[in-house]
Amino acid sequence: MSHDEQQNLSCLLDKLSCAIQGILAGNLVGIYLHGSIAQKAFRWNVSDVDFLLVVQSKPSDDIKRQLLDTTLNLSEFAPPKGLEWSVVTLADCLHVVHPVPFCFHYSNAHRQRYLTSPEEYIQNMKGCDADLAAY
Repeated sequence: MSHDEQQNLSCLLDKLSCAIQGILAGNLVGIYLHGSIAQKAFRWNVSDVDFLLVVQSKPSDDIKRQLLDTTLNLSEFAPPKGLEWSVVTLADCLHVVHPVPFCFHYSNAHRQRYLTSPEEYIQNMKGCDADLAAY
């Protein structure tokens, strides 16, 4: 990764962190990077930015919308493959079942679905993910 790409990534992560902390406030337990960034294999042109948000309690629909809107607003600073994240509760992290339940998820693959029907996306984007246990 070039020096400029490293700076762009660092700036993006700072903006994401500040925005997420502002939105989730006291409900936020932590923001955890995973995937290629955590494995030191990130490449700007082919990787996405993967992160996990751990919260005390499930976020409201309004909070989900704020997270999505922030993600879309920051996508101009993101690598071409974009941002991918899931929200999980602390309780589900402390008492892991497989597959791990998530209370919300977003990736660029879902962008059009959200833009087309935001309410439906917010209501239905929850479930379980076998990969979350590894993160």
